[in-house]
Amino acid sequence: LCHSLGTTLVTVGNNGKIETNKLFNSQNTEFKNEGADKWISNNGIISTSESFTIPSGYFVENTDTGTIQILGGSYENANVDSDGTTPSLLGGTFEILGDAQINGSNTFDKVNIVRANSIFNGSNTFNDLIIHNTSTDETTVTTPITITFKEGETQTINNKLEIKGELKALVQLRSSVEGNIWNIKAPSDSQSDEESVSIVYADVMDSTSTNPIYVETSNDSGNNTNWHFFQEFHWNGNGNSWEVDTTSTKNWSSMNYATGVETEVESYPKNEDHIAIVGIIPGDTPNYPTISTDITIKKLIIGEENTNPSVTPSVTPSVTITDKDLRVTDDFINYGKVVYTKNGRITNNDPIPLPINDTANDGTVEYKSDESDTTPYTIT
Repeated sequence: LCHSLGTTLVTVGNNGKIETNKLFNSQNTEFKNEGADKWISNNGIISTSESFTIPSGYFVENTDTGTIQILGGSYENANVDSDGTTPSLLGGTFEILGDAQINGSNTFDKVNIVRANSIFNGSNTFNDLIIHNTSTDETTVTTPITITFKEGETQTINNKLEIKGELKALVQLRSSVEGNIWNIKAPSDSQSDEESVSIVYADVMDSTSTNPIYVETSNDSGNNTNWHFFQEFHWNGNGNSWEVDTTSTKNWSSMNYATGVETEVESYPKNEDHIAIVGIIPGDTPNYPTISTDITIKKLIIGEENTNPSVTPSVTPSVTITDKDLRVTDDFINYGKVVYTKNGRITNNDPIPLPINDTANDGTVEYKSDESDTTPYTIT
């Protein structure tokens, strides 16, 4: 079936049904079945660029192979289950391919949002929610998309949550009223179950999550609870202190993923959501950090891998540990040098911290009697 003009009322009489292979409509579409069963079976594609309405008492059964495509406009399913409160499950795949508004509360099997701004005006339940704002061979993304959730409502994902944007083309998650909370219940702790929750290049604001959500290469735009943003800090060598306050030299830079610009920040790696990268700094007399406070971070990378062993780098990045410990909860990668001047150590974050392999990845370790020691004991 193909309809291109006017408002389309798809009606099935008697006790019949429509089994679609493909139906496209560029205007408003309303589905009804006046038979006793009052349902329409879709095992192909129903595609609309305007409103898509399933009135109360009428049902569209989207089979496992069926797809409903929203190319724009709005979608509303007025049906509830027999208890009168739970929205009826829409099976198959529900695709949002153009800017759309989803009204009411709904229960979906699988929702794919592809490079489209979307507004959800109720509490929704998804088995899978997948949102992509990414380039393909045919399409290059250059701008963000915004997914807006009604303030005070809850979005529940039972099986899989996947959000993927690109640098300077983030997936922005927002409340319908800035400053008011929208809620999310992800399927599990995303740090321990990366297959269930995967979020990269997102920008989140005004959200409270029931389960902890861990995200990478993403912006925290504020007023978020139980979201953990893995922020990368890059050492820039303006000074020689790991810890920096707002009045001293800014020794670290961090990326704004919305602009793609790395800028100096008035902060430093200091908690379990932070990743510290102490890389090669150009120049003959670079400054490298000395730690003088107990700190716990997620990951530490010193230097970079030398892919040409016949060439010796002119400088060796280093981190100096005094009488305080640096705890690393995840990975420690040392292509450079660790310098110990007192009794502080780099350890894991076990209840009783244990030293970790600080010579890993061909790095070296120097033990000095004090900071002025010029003949340290070296381990490679």
